[in-house]
Amino acid sequence: MSIDIKIIPGTEASIPDPPRPKRSGDTDPRQYFPMRPMTGEQRNALRRAAEELSGALSGFWMHRVPGKRQAAINMDHYLTGAGQDREFSPGNVDDLFDALTESSTTRHQSLEQGFLDKIREDLSGAAVGTIRRYNSLNSDPSSPNWGEPWFGLSSEGGTNWFYAVGSFWVAFGGRARRDADGVEVYYRAYIYDRYNWDVERDSGMTIGKTTFIPNEIEWLIDQDVLTDQNMPEFRRWQPDYVTAVPDNPSTDVDEGGYRVNDALLGTMMEFGEAQPFDIVGSGRIRSVFLNYASEKEGSNEPLPSESKGR
Repeated sequence: MSIDIKIIPGTEASIPDPPRPKRSGDTDPRQYFPMRPMTGEQRNALRRAAEELSGALSGFWMHRVPGKRQAAINMDHYLTGAGQDREFSPGNVDDLFDALTESSTTRHQSLEQGFLDKIREDLSGAAVGTIRRYNSLNSDPSSPNWGEPWFGLSSEGGTNWFYAVGSFWVAFGGRARRDADGVEVYYRAYIYDRYNWDVERDSGMTIGKTTFIPNEIEWLIDQDVLTDQNMPEFRRWQPDYVTAVPDNPSTDVDEGGYRVNDALLGTMMEFGEAQPFDIVGSGRIRSVFLNYASEKEGSNEPLPSESKGR
């Protein structure tokens, strides 16, 4: 695991917050629109469809669909938050960590343990009473976050946090004091995500990311708006702006809905009706005592499952 630490100067009594990532990942606005120029009628139809869907995804009913409440809060903030941060509470952040994929859970635990191991190693030769503050540091040259505090994680599909966040970044901050027998560490995890309906690219070609609009809110959507004959085609090698997904009559489950290209919801920024924003937050402060005696006994100090949180 390519995790290192960076000593942060400053007030010794506080845990240092990591700086935000240098790259926002925002999409060039031109990627949200067809390559061919639109007529006034096409532009108006596109705007009405974007308004219709974003309104349904942020509305009262969506907040009550199981597993979609946090996603609805995000959409509402996209439309009304004027680009201000949405800050998750420590409880939200810890809940997000409980909803990771299996591989991301393992990665998160390894990163946390690596952060603590590096702190213990750094203070091993320090005088008793030495206090230092740290941020994690990504030391993988192949990572897009190389030289920054951040590492990538993903939430499990189908969970509340998958629809609200999906993939995101994690970093660590800590304050440690050298004791006679070891190191006392107070630390916490931080998360960062950019809510921007980005359109991904691969080898110079735009990829059509899509979002499924569930049947629970289908009745709230004006189908005439989505099927307006003036709606422009997005790009021929990608999913269209809106694709109706019919129900499968051979099953007892209502699976109908709409498959929506993320570019449609991204157009709301260019229409002046939404602004991207940062999702930030930090987990509860945890404490652990890392004992140097364990090294002499030939054992490794475990993750602080019994550590105190506050």
